[in-house]
Amino acid sequence: MSEPTAAASERWTRRERVALALIVLLALALRAPSLAWGFLNDDHGLMLVLEGALEHPRLRWWSLFDFGGAAENSFLPWWTSPEWKVRFFRPLASATHALDAELFGRNAAAHHAAQLGWFALLLLAVARFYAEAGLSPRLALTALAVFALDDGSLLPTCWIANRNSLLESTFACCAGVFALRALRGATTRNALAALGAALASCACKESGLASFVLVGAIWLGWGGPARRRLPLWAALAALVACAYLAALLRAGFGASSTFYPTPWNAPLQYARGALTLAALGSLSLLGPFKVDAPIAFPQWLPAWLAVAAPLGALSWLWLVRTGRRNGSPPFFLCVWALASLATQAGTLASDRLLFTPLIGLAPWIAGGALEVLRSGAARAGGALLCLSALLLSPLALVGGAAQFRELAAKLRDAGQSFDVPRDGSACTAFVLQSGSGLSMLAPQALFQFHTALTSVRIEPLQAGRRALRWTRVTELEHRFESLDEPFVELPFETLFADASGATAERSARDGVRVEAERDAQGAIRSLRVEFDTPQAAAAVRWLRWQGGAFASVAPPQVGASALLERAEALDRWLP
Repeated sequence: MSEPTAAASERWTRRERVALALIVLLALALRAPSLAWGFLNDDHGLMLVLEGALEHPRLRWWSLFDFGGAAENSFLPWWTSPEWKVRFFRPLASATHALDAELFGRNAAAHHAAQLGWFALLLLAVARFYAEAGLSPRLALTALAVFALDDGSLLPTCWIANRNSLLESTFACCAGVFALRALRGATTRNALAALGAALASCACKESGLASFVLVGAIWLGWGGPARRRLPLWAALAALVACAYLAALLRAGFGASSTFYPTPWNAPLQYARGALTLAALGSLSLLGPFKVDAPIAFPQWLPAWLAVAAPLGALSWLWLVRTGRRNGSPPFFLCVWALASLATQAGTLASDRLLFTPLIGLAPWIAGGALEVLRSGAARAGGALLCLSALLLSPLALVGGAAQFRELAAKLRDAGQSFDVPRDGSACTAFVLQSGSGLSMLAPQALFQFHTALTSVRIEPLQAGRRALRWTRVTELEHRFESLDEPFVELPFETLFADASGATAERSARDGVRVEAERDAQGAIRSLRVEFDTPQAAAAVRWLRWQGGAFASVAPPQVGASALLERAEALDRWLP
């Protein structure tokens, strides 16, 4: 590629700028149904904290993602490990939510409009970054279209609580722009701006550390448009990144949860998660092949891996060969994409984890699409790949945005349907079965947000639909046996295990004790629930998912058993 002497974006013609505007407008239009989503899951907790209605020792307007440890959270499920901890330092992302709450209150549509505004800003930053990186306007615009129309980006761009990914990517692209400009002139000013933008990316999400990898790769001359190198500035970027990470760990931030493994606290689980994400993601990046589907429904995973891994590998081999024939995109884009994947790869594989990496990989997909259009005699596989990325993926995006409106409404309705006293009477709602594990991730916050009741405590016995045999041993003791899979093994239940995968075996609070009982194989097949006093037992409502609501169910007589059949699904697409 030729070395630019001025900002590459300044060479774009009026027609190309119009194309840029059209891509941005189309991307926003495809996501417009999200304006009607309302608040979804984690959004309710964020709003309660910002309204001052939820007391927590750590959660504040500048630290909405610092959940602390198990002992600091009174509404976690009984199986939460005592060693569980999720502490994320995201002050910049938190501040944007605080600003929205101040400006818009509970107007969910306005919060979603702000989310789309941030997405538009990100698309402009990506376009400028591609231009500064030396991509031709045609390749840059095609790559931007691949990124903007990707169906896997639905949650990062439309879910309010996932805004951290939007902001992380925006500041990362700004860091790349300034790093590239530092190669052309005004080195100190632009290099400091690049480091500042990288720090801002980190202040939005931990995986923003990959921004320093991007900056360092640019300054080391790894495939950039300029021949100049800045090795001392690259060393400074590495030093700042290491200092930032060390400061976070020293301050106690980080996670001890099987949901967020790291190479140093759970290396095997991290490696397994990384390989799964790489295998599934290699195909998901190229079209509407959802990573979330086989993860949410584990029975699909082996077949999905068997299809995705070879097809994804063959597709990317073709893209790399095509890119090398036509002048590969800068190598630092690949380095950044891999670094971004590595910083979050261990967690439960999901399409939203591919959001930032796709910025670095989209030029390769775009190069394949342009080759198909240019050659006219392209292989059928290449044509199918381009059809998938540029046509089927946007169609899936539209369908997903519309579908999530219905799913969000179902989750909200379920979270308000608890058959409990609404007059302020103290009550513990023991949820025996749920139509979806998502309903049990933060049921207390959703219920309180919509009812303003703090007198009801929601206590999930499980986060699944398992059939149960319920035996009342005494007036104060109940025993529950799973007639399906063992307890505490579903994806949304393992969220509350610590880094080693361990969960609590027993829990005692507010006069109620829950104790797990393992079988000969070590699986938790039965649970014992015991109350300290008759008064504590009388304050309980036993609930099960039935008829589209959490309905009350009477306990069996002492010495008798009752069979609760497997609960119906809230929705077939919700795990």
